Amino acid sequence: MTGEQALRPAPDIDIALHRSRIEEAERRMRRSGWRGHLPQRGHLVLMPLSIIMVLPFAWMVLTSFMTNS
Repeated sequence: MTGEQALRPAPDIDIALHRSRIEEAERRMRRSGWRGHLPQRGHLVLMPLSIIMVLPFAWMVLTSFMTNS
């Protein structure tokens, strides 16, 4: 028996809609090229904020190793 023969669709499910959703999910997973490596909009906000949050801690560490003179 093949996979198509073994799986019987439920009577209340629209097969075309189901297949279109599967194709859409597969298309999104295949997304490649330069657009797949771009940061999302949220990252453009979070990256500068994270730098601002880390700077005081870096300042503390650096000044803790400084001498009084």
